[in-house]
Amino acid sequence: MPIHSAGGYDKSPDSSEPDYIVRSGQFQIGRGWKQTTKDGKREYINLILDDPHMEEEIRARLVKQGEQHILLWERIVE
Repeated sequence: MPIHSAGGYDKSPDSSEPDYIVRSGQFQIGRGWKQTTKDGKREYINLILDDPHMEEEIRARLVKQGEQHILLWERIVE
């Protein structure tokens, strides 16, 4: 699943606009924001994946581990 930078504009630090857009083919299925751990030592991408075919959105984190990236996710069902 490709994750593309949502760049091309000047984003203010207080903006809620995403840093990344997640696409499946030509369709946008999510968005992501750069985050830093509370201790300030590691960066990750906080993702929200959503599609009309899914019952609920999926919240996930994309973290780097060595040379790979790992997607950690959970689905919150109310």
